[in-house]
Amino acid sequence: DFDRFGRKKLSYGEFAQACAVRGFAADKAKNIAVSLDWRAHRFLQEDDLQVLDVWKPPDWLIAASNEAAADEYKACLIRKYGHFVRAWRQAMDKDNSNSCTWQEFCDA
Repeated sequence: DFDRFGRKKLSYGEFAQACAVRGFAADKAKNIAVSLDWRAHRFLQEDDLQVLDVWKPPDWLIAASNEAAADEYKACLIRKYGHFVRAWRQAMDKDNSNSCTWQEFCDA
């Protein structure tokens, strides 16, 4: 029932609006639509969504938030490295890419 007009395609706006009606943030839904449109047609078709049937999201993406674990992790970094910047430079961003991959995060 996303495709109200039976055109077999949805513009980004139509997709976002249909998601918003179902309680999702329209701006985030539009970003998802852009990401799913791998052919850059500026609309979605059924085959654009087929990747979701086989995609297994990484653990970090679907993990429940845990504030106590985050606090414990930060305290561990401070104990081990003395400062968050030192922890970042020596443990979390060893390749100086100015980003931290999931593997770098786990290793830290």
